[in-house]
Amino acid sequence: MKAPLWIVAVCFYLLPTISSAGDDSYEWVLKQYDTKNETVKSTEEGQLDGDQFLAIIAKREMGPLLAVFRRGSTRYVGVGQMDLPDSPPSLSTVAIAKNSIFVETSFCHHGCTDTRYQFKIIGQQFKLVGVESQNSTHCSYFDPKNAPAECDCSVESGNSYNLLSTTTICWADIDPQCKTPPKPPKQYQPRGVQHQMTFSKVDLPLLDGFNIDKYSLPKSCYFDYKKRVHVYTPNP
Repeated sequence: MKAPLWIVAVCFYLLPTISSAGDDSYEWVLKQYDTKNETVKSTEEGQLDGDQFLAIIAKREMGPLLAVFRRGSTRYVGVGQMDLPDSPPSLSTVAIAKNSIFVETSFCHHGCTDTRYQFKIIGQQFKLVGVESQNSTHCSYFDPKNAPAECDCSVESGNSYNLLSTTTICWADIDPQCKTPPKPPKQYQPRGVQHQMTFSKVDLPLLDGFNIDKYSLPKSCYFDYKKRVHVYTPNP
């Protein structure tokens, strides 16, 4: 027995679309994209759970914005947006892969730090499920207390958080003799000494309205120059 058309129409109307306030921002971003404006810094289009999505990073006066759209039958529908860091020389990019949206930020000062945030559709909403970071730092900045004063090489290190399994891995690729040249960084692949630990279950933040600068990661670990592991809790 088929449901009456009015019931189908009501059910469709009540489906959550994630977008609420800020529709003007969605329209502005699409306009920049359609006109190939130089304010558009990164774009990616791909399928997620069988639907076609478009992700755009555009630079506004108040800072860069990521807007995510789902392609409808006749138009794009905004489903989530978030502000991105605007502290020079930071850089943000977006990618769609592995049935996820990846937002990557890069910042260089006394070394370089890349951080990648992974969002997946859970319950019809994009939620943060993983965070990975990798750092390339001169040995004297990596651990001034334990590194030899004459050291002159880089140290690669990083963290990988899985918010679904509540596990984190810290790692560091350290040459104590500081004789070998730095290795080309492998994208977010733990190497060298590693340590895995668990943390308490956390709520999964929504992409819509997510603030990278204000988000506090769960506890994790790090290695010093002598390859000793330390546990720490990031500041809230």
